[in-house]
Amino acid sequence: MTPIQQLYLGVGASEKTYIDDVFSSYVYKGNSGSHTIANGIDNSKGGLLWTKARTVGESHTLFDTARASNKAIYTNLSERDETRNFNLSFLSNGFSWNTSDGMVNSSSHSYAAWNFRKAPGFFDVVTWTGNGSARTISHSLGCIPGVILVKRTDSADRWQMYHHSLGVDKRLYMNLDWAATSNSSAWWNATLPTSSVFSIGTDDGVNANNGEYVAYLFAGGESDAATARSVDFDGTNDYLSIADHADFDVGTNWTAECWFKCDQIMGNGWDAIFGQWSGGYVLEYVGTDLRFYYPASYKSLGDVPLGQWHHFAVSKEGSNTRIFLNGTQVVANFDMGTTSSSNAFHIGGNVAGGGWFNGKISNVRIVQGTAVYTSSFRPPTEPLTNITNTKLLCCNDSSQTGSTVTPGTITNNGSTASTDSPFDDPAGFVFGESGSESVIKCGSYKGNGSSTGPEIFLGDGWEPQFILMKNAEKSENWLMWDSMRGIVTGGNDARLFPNLSTTESSPGDFIDLTSTGFKIKDNGGDLNESGDTIIYLCIRRPDGYCGKLSELGTDVFAMDTGNSNADQAFTSGFPVDFAFNRQPATASQYQWEVGARLMQGKLLYTWKTDAEISYSDGKFDDNTGWLPNNGYTSNWQSWMWKRHAGFDVVAENNLPLGANIPHSLGKTPEMIIAKNRNNTFVWGVYHKGVNGGTNPEQYRLKLNTDDAQQQVTEAWNNTAPTATHFTVGANHTGNSGGADYRPIFFLFSSVAGISSVGSYTGNGDGSSGINVTTGFQPRFYMIKRSDAGSSPWYVVDSLRGMSNSGDEKGLQLENSQAQFDYNFGNTSSTGFTITATHASLNANGGKYIYYAHA
Repeated sequence: MTPIQQLYLGVGASEKTYIDDVFSSYVYKGNSGSHTIANGIDNSKGGLLWTKARTVGESHTLFDTARASNKAIYTNLSERDETRNFNLSFLSNGFSWNTSDGMVNSSSHSYAAWNFRKAPGFFDVVTWTGNGSARTISHSLGCIPGVILVKRTDSADRWQMYHHSLGVDKRLYMNLDWAATSNSSAWWNATLPTSSVFSIGTDDGVNANNGEYVAYLFAGGESDAATARSVDFDGTNDYLSIADHADFDVGTNWTAECWFKCDQIMGNGWDAIFGQWSGGYVLEYVGTDLRFYYPASYKSLGDVPLGQWHHFAVSKEGSNTRIFLNGTQVVANFDMGTTSSSNAFHIGGNVAGGGWFNGKISNVRIVQGTAVYTSSFRPPTEPLTNITNTKLLCCNDSSQTGSTVTPGTITNNGSTASTDSPFDDPAGFVFGESGSESVIKCGSYKGNGSSTGPEIFLGDGWEPQFILMKNAEKSENWLMWDSMRGIVTGGNDARLFPNLSTTESSPGDFIDLTSTGFKIKDNGGDLNESGDTIIYLCIRRPDGYCGKLSELGTDVFAMDTGNSNADQAFTSGFPVDFAFNRQPATASQYQWEVGARLMQGKLLYTWKTDAEISYSDGKFDDNTGWLPNNGYTSNWQSWMWKRHAGFDVVAENNLPLGANIPHSLGKTPEMIIAKNRNNTFVWGVYHKGVNGGTNPEQYRLKLNTDDAQQQVTEAWNNTAPTATHFTVGANHTGNSGGADYRPIFFLFSSVAGISSVGSYTGNGDGSSGINVTTGFQPRFYMIKRSDAGSSPWYVVDSLRGMSNSGDEKGLQLENSQAQFDYNFGNTSSTGFTITATHASLNANGGKYIYYAHA
C-alpha cells in the first residue's frame, strides 16, 4: 500500500470502519405508506440500495445516490432506468419509502433489501457519459476492484460484469443466464483495473457516444505486489527443478509451505506439487486426494477441491510433525523422521514418477531449523517473506525462475509465469478494530458434479453473510443467498435469481455456511457442474475481527415475553443468532426450545439428548427478533443472543475425530456448548473453570444433566481452544466422527462490560456470601457446581426477577420443571453475590462455574 493510499484510507487514524457500517441485509414487510428502515447504514456518504420482493414476482430494483433517488434499474431487465413514485429517501441511518408500489412497499408482501455504503476497501458507485473511444474511468475505491458491474441508464442495454477471476477479455451479463463471452478490448480495453481507475472500450454497453452509465465497484481485486505471483504448469511435462542441496533435507525442526491451485487432475497417478522423490518428501494429488509422502509412509489430507487457491504447510518440531491446510491442522501429530535425498527438488512435477501438475503454484518456502507453525492459524494474506532460516522462497516473481532465496539455480522446463495469485490487494484490508481485515471476496471454484460439493475457503478464513454466484461456462441462472433470509446447515436455503423476477424459493439444501467460507451441497449445473468455473462475490458477516464492538449488553443479548398480537413473537432489537424459549411458570415437555440461525426450521431441547425436530415456524428471517407469532403468549419467554466478539455459533457436518474447527471470536473461547443435531448424544460443555481451571480441556460437563464434571480427555481431544480454533474428539461432545454427525457449537467469551465467563470457590457463608465481580450489573447469569453431582444448571434473569429481596425466580436448564422462588443473592453494578448456602451454589470449598451477561 502506498503512503498516498494509506492517507486516503485513513490507515493509522483513530476512526475505524466495520462491516456493520458499510453493508446491511434487511428483511421487512411492506406497509403501503411511509416506512423507515433503520439499518445502521449512513447513506449520506453514498451507496447502493438493492431490493427484491420475496413473496411476489417483482423485479430486482436498484437505486443509488449517484443518480436521482426515484430512478430505478432492474438486474433482471436490460431496460433503461425508470422513474416511479417510490418516494425513496437515503438517510444517515438507513432509508425510507412513502409509497404503496408493489416493487418495494406493498402491505401484501415481504421484501429484502441489501444496502452497500460507499467506503474505501469495500464499494464505490460512479457515473459517466460515454464518448465512443477507449478511456479510463476514475473511482474512489482505494484498492483494486474485484468486480465491476456496469449498466447503461439512458437506453436499453445488457448489464456488463467484470470479474477478476475471468480476466479482462471476458464479461458476464447480469440480466441473462448466458455463459461468459469473450472480447479482448470492446468492454475493458484489455486493461486490468487499478486502485484509482478502470478501463472501458468502445462497446455500446459501456461507452456509446453520449450514453449515460452507472458502475458499481466492489473490492477484492488481486494484489499487484511484486511477489504476488505464481508459476503456471499445464500438466504436460513442464516443471521447475533445483539441484539437490542439504537445505532440502529434513532435520529436527523444519517447515515447507506453498499456495497451490489445481485446475485439473491429469490422471498420471501422481500430480506432484513439490518435493524430492526417493528418500525425501513429495506433496501430490492422487486422484482428488491430496497426499504428503515421506520415506516411511504418507498422510492423506482428503479430497481438496480444484479451481481455488489453498495454503499448505508441513511443520516439524522435534518428533512432532503437523500438516495444515488453509491454516487448520488436518493431520494429527506424527513423526516423519529426518530425510535426505540425492534427487533434485522439483516443483510442478514428479519427474521420477512421471506425475505432472496442472495449475498454479505460488510462494514456495522451505525453512530449516524452525517449526514455523505449531498450532492452527489464520493463513497469511500477503506474500511470504524471507524469515530467519529461510532456504528457499520462489514462485513469487515475474520470471518462472526468479526467487527471493534459493540454494541453487532454478531451471525452468516449460512452465510460464503468471500474475494470478492467492493474494488480494492489501489496500482493501482496512476494516475492524485492527484496521487490517478484509470484508469482501471475489473468487471462483470448480464444480465437481457431486452432492458432496467443493468447500470454498474465503480470504484468511471467514463466514460470509451474502453470496452472489454464477456458472461462468454454461447458460445457468444467477444465484443470490444471504444469511438473513436463511442459509441453513443441513436444511433448506432461501434463494433468489438476480436475472429473474421470480419469488424467493427454498426447495432444497444447496449450500452450507462454514466458519471459513461455504460448502456446496447440490449437484445442479447452476452451482456445481463438474469441471465448470463458478464465480462468486461474498460479503463477510460481522465477527470478532471485523464486526463493530458492542457498547451495551442490550446490543447483543435480549429477553422478551411473547406477544400474541404482533407479527413477531419475541423482540430483541437486533438479528438473533441463537435463542432458547420456554414457559417459565409451567412444567411441560415443551420447555427450553433451542433454535439458531444456522439450524433454523429445527429445534433442540437443553434437557434432552434427542435429535433435533422439525419446526417450520422456527425462523430467523427478522432483523429485530425471531419467530413468526404462532401462539407465543406472554406466558412464554425467550433469551436471545447475537454473534459478536463474545459469542459465536459454528455448525458443521461430518467432522472427523480430533478435528480442529476454526471460529471467528477473535479471542479464545472460555465456554463451549456442543450438541449433535441428528443423533441422541449428550450436550457436552467445555468451561475454562472446570477442575478449578487446571487442564479444563481434559474434562466435560453435560448440559442435560446435573452430573459432576467427568475427566474425558478425548472430549476436546485433550487440546485447549485457541483464539482461532477449538478441537473436538470422540462422542463425549456429541461427535461420532461419522456421517451421522451434524454438530452445532455455541462459543462464549468474556467481553468487558458485556459478558463474563468465570468461576468461584464456595465458602458456605450465608451472611457475607461469595462476591463475583463481572464488571457490570448482570441481567442474566447461570451457575453450575462442577465438582459434585446433583448440582443443577441454574438460570436467573432480571426479566423474571432479580429483586435482591430473596425471591429471585430460578430455572434449571437440565429439566423441564417450572421456575421456583429462591434467595440466590444480590446483584450490584459490578457483579453478583451468592448468599445461599445450598451445596449446589455455595458449599465451603465447592467449585462453581458461571456465565453472566449485562
